[in-house]
Amino acid sequence: MMKFRGARPGALALEIVLYIGVAAVAVFGLLRTLLGSMGFGGMLPGWVWGVGERLFGSYFLGEVPSVSARLVNSVEVHATPELYAYGAEPVPSGRGEFSGPFEARVSVFAPDFPQRFGLLGGQLLAMLLALGILLILVGIVRTLRREQGPFIFANAKRLRLIAWLVGAGGTASALLVAGGQWLVLNDAAIAPFVVNRFEFNVVPLLVGSGIFVFAEVFRRGAAMHSDLERVI
Repeated sequence: MMKFRGARPGALALEIVLYIGVAAVAVFGLLRTLLGSMGFGGMLPGWVWGVGERLFGSYFLGEVPSVSARLVNSVEVHATPELYAYGAEPVPSGRGEFSGPFEARVSVFAPDFPQRFGLLGGQLLAMLLALGILLILVGIVRTLRREQGPFIFANAKRLRLIAWLVGAGGTASALLVAGGQWLVLNDAAIAPFVVNRFEFNVVPLLVGSGIFVFAEVFRRGAAMHSDLERVI
């Protein structure tokens, strides 16, 4: 039987780092999202907010959720000092001029259930996916400290699971967030002032596909490693 002589102290240090990442995502990601203003923060007593501010800062429980949007061309933007807009008037020597499109952040103080479901659901799903991926990586790193090494079929399955979590889960999270943002900007009080387009990030799908290919290569490598062990 072949023995894997890896850097076990380095693997142990990496495992500790991953556990720290799990704790950080759980506290500053999942818990913060749940207790924020978009989650159950409005139901919490004032002393809970006070404890959170003293321990983690004034924004630990989150600010009022907001959505970035491009303003329609008919919206006038007033600023002090005055901005020199493109084509509006001659620009003084040495001064710049500003042209659109301009973006604004739309704060959501009273989201309805569909808006809350999209924005909060997408964020929670992303945090849960991050926790799951970190825990799976812990399982992979643990094999670095064993004699058989990391090239085993169990790790190939773990990588395939990460590919599904990133590709399918990440895309679902992006769709939820995009849907929530679209619903917010489609509100009757907001829609006349912004350009509302349903757009979502396809990067998780591409990354998940890449990890899936790597998992298949890893599975082939594990099979070759197993065959080599039987020969030896």
